[in-house]
Amino acid sequence: TSTPLSTEHNCRVVRRHPGLSFLTNSPNFHGKYVETVVCRIFYSAATADNRRITKKQLIQSDLIEVLRQLDEEEDINDIWRYFSYEHFYVIYCKFWELDSNHDFLINLADLESYAEYALTKVVLRRVAEGAPLNYRKRDPAKMDYWEFICFMLSEEDKTTEAAVRYWFRLLDMDGDGVLSAYELQHFFREQSGRISEISEDPIKFYDVLVQLNDMVGPTKKGQFRSAELMRCKNAPLFFNMLFNLTKFAMHEQRDPGLIDARRSTPHMTDWDYYAANEYARY
Repeated sequence: TSTPLSTEHNCRVVRRHPGLSFLTNSPNFHGKYVETVVCRIFYSAATADNRRITKKQLIQSDLIEVLRQLDEEEDINDIWRYFSYEHFYVIYCKFWELDSNHDFLINLADLESYAEYALTKVVLRRVAEGAPLNYRKRDPAKMDYWEFICFMLSEEDKTTEAAVRYWFRLLDMDGDGVLSAYELQHFFREQSGRISEISEDPIKFYDVLVQLNDMVGPTKKGQFRSAELMRCKNAPLFFNMLFNLTKFAMHEQRDPGLIDARRSTPHMTDWDYYAANEYARY
């Protein structure tokens, strides 16, 4: 069949799995776990980012293989892709911490404190408005749990194609499929001010643009396409330079301890590594 898989199809699969019996006495928690799993599947597999998975996308994704692993594994936390309860717990706790009135909606003021105010307001405003999404938001002024999952996965692991698509749409203000120097300068302006507050050597946008061109190698300098960002493998630094001061500073400092820690876990994605550290903290 060519009928796309909807979120409800996947909800039924997840709810029936015996590995989730430990959540049966907590229906609200179970519901959020299911939503998290389904969102992660669609975030990764639905390349059009429209909450529908076509047959072709299903075949090209790793979902079928992961479902096979799920049938073989007794501990659901051994399945890091999509189903890990520990990963869900980290996402849920982060959302709960930001959701000050616990109505399962967060606004821009809530979102600004994410990761200790690491991201610029101009970018977070676009996040809250739904600029990276390829479907209509229910509330243009607030972010629901599904939207937050997409944001968090994109922020904590910018190496994936899904994350590149997410941040590219956010920065592409005119929607022409090209990130222009004008658009990048618009978003870097706030980051530049933040850098000046902590550094004696301010960074000029021209120098940033030169570095971005060197990192990505676009067909036309000063004009960047999503396929070029996916191909160059420097997407995390590209985005962090523009709007995440903490991660940009970490890259510049190149902490030997952090570098060794990542090299010792080559089987873990950036998301896996982040989630493991955060879960241990909780």
